[in-house]
Amino acid sequence: MCGIVGVVGRDAPVDLNAAISSIRDRGPDSRGEFIGPGVAIGHTRLAIVDIDDRSNQPFVSDDGRWALAYNGEVYNYPELREELESLGYAFTTTGDTEVVLQALLAWGTAAFRKFNGMWAVALYDSADHHLILSRDRFGVKPLFYRSVGEGLAFGSTCGAIALATGLPLRPSITATTDFLLTSSCAWTGQTWFESIHEVPAGHFLEWKGGHHIIGRYYHLEGQQAADPEDLAELFMDSVKIRLRSDVPIGVCLSGGVDSSLILAAVSRLGGVVTAYTVRSDGLPTSEHRRAEQFAKSLGIATVTVDESVDQFDLKDFIDLTRTLEGPSASPAILPFSKLMAAIKLDGHSVALDGQGADEAFMGYLERTAPYEIAYNLRNHELAKAAASIRALASFLPLGAAAAYTLRCWLPGAFSTYQRRRGIGLAMGPSLDARHVPLNPRPQWASGAACASQKLVTQSLPSLLRYSDRLSMRHAVEGRQPFMDYRLMELGIGIDPSLHMTNGRSKALLRQLGMGMVKESEVFARPKLGFPTPVANWMDNREVEHYVLGSKAVEVQIIDGPGVARLFRKARKGESAALSVALFRVCGVAAFWNEYG
Repeated sequence: MCGIVGVVGRDAPVDLNAAISSIRDRGPDSRGEFIGPGVAIGHTRLAIVDIDDRSNQPFVSDDGRWALAYNGEVYNYPELREELESLGYAFTTTGDTEVVLQALLAWGTAAFRKFNGMWAVALYDSADHHLILSRDRFGVKPLFYRSVGEGLAFGSTCGAIALATGLPLRPSITATTDFLLTSSCAWTGQTWFESIHEVPAGHFLEWKGGHHIIGRYYHLEGQQAADPEDLAELFMDSVKIRLRSDVPIGVCLSGGVDSSLILAAVSRLGGVVTAYTVRSDGLPTSEHRRAEQFAKSLGIATVTVDESVDQFDLKDFIDLTRTLEGPSASPAILPFSKLMAAIKLDGHSVALDGQGADEAFMGYLERTAPYEIAYNLRNHELAKAAASIRALASFLPLGAAAAYTLRCWLPGAFSTYQRRRGIGLAMGPSLDARHVPLNPRPQWASGAACASQKLVTQSLPSLLRYSDRLSMRHAVEGRQPFMDYRLMELGIGIDPSLHMTNGRSKALLRQLGMGMVKESEVFARPKLGFPTPVANWMDNREVEHYVLGSKAVEVQIIDGPGVARLFRKARKGESAALSVALFRVCGVAAFWNEYG
């Protein structure tokens, strides 16, 4: 895990040194640069595999022609190395960086389809003045770019690009509007800033002679139907290859299905890890005792991180917004950042977590069941529709179940309500919601599978964004076994009815866990998220004063009287959703204070 930044096709960057320094948190172990005619590339390294200096970057080929700056891990590098050696390629290191370089020289952009991992790659050809950028299949690793005349700047952060080019960052009004209305920041190719784009997940970019093109090497949709019998083998292999590391590994353990399943697999594989869980005092949903008990049953050491969440730490929140380079809709960013800080303080630079399981294996029953109900009704599968209705009704109160169903079935009506009665009250005259398209309704023909694909392509990128930025803020490499493309394809490709049994989501994962350990009670419990008392956080005069005094109000991005009205409604307890909406508004205020 590392940080990269560079400029090609123009004179030397304004300040490459400052740009590299700005991403030092992502790679505190070493820094390097590659400078030549019309090119300047910088790199900061977090040494995980082959920690010797010989694998420092930018990694340059023996003949000096090719320079590679690479962030992430390609977990199947031993297998790729063996294949490349059979083709006559030789190696001087033992890690994955040289394998990535040789693979690109051997197979070109077709190599990306062979990689199993997470990556943001920049490969420069000094002889041909040709640049290739690539991002992993689901966008676990960030990769931004900006056209600069006939040149191109790229980097792991937008701030690094700004320093490398000397061009300021300007917040995007369109992105702000979209985020307030939908809570999403998953814009294909777009970012929080004007003129800065991101290489889309599953794509590569080629630049040469002042022009660039973008190609796609991966499609999640259209994959073949999957066999649930393959789940156990694929999951164990996914965990196994993510244990490849030359530094100690931790596991984030929430007490839920996903992280417990990962820890069980690590135990079965004989991995040496430490489990980390969070104790949230004062919250009845804190699962730390169950997490500790489960880890103990596996003989795995546990570190419990004490976290006081009853009060909102506004200063920390502002710092996190700066790290994220934009707002987040998830209150979990605060406890997650504290967890990563504790893992690093304990001497671990790698942490496994369960990101991706909910999206691929229908963990969000309230978001997937309505689509499955509609699909089965449309196809006269009344028994299956009834089963989905029972599952949803047993998971949520009737009113909430009805609200989620209408939100999925009538997205246009929900968006209109948001504009007129909900978060729209906070939107100032500088924002025009009419320019934001209504949330599209997925095609009923694909049922819950369509809903899962929507979660993977729209909801998951927002989660991956904060997971990467906040783990790397503390120089911890986050690894997600469920993000293995083989598991994502399997989860999406399985008959949706297999994911729901007796009102429980993620049925296949629960069954897998129950077959792996004796202490299987954890796999029978309902889903809980990171416990965060966001309603208490927003019932805070300091937060309200901060928002009302922000630059976002000054430039009419946020409507002051409208926000004040939302705060009053939230304090009266009119709707739990209002507090979550105000958390978004607070994020927008912090973002515009920093960059507006």
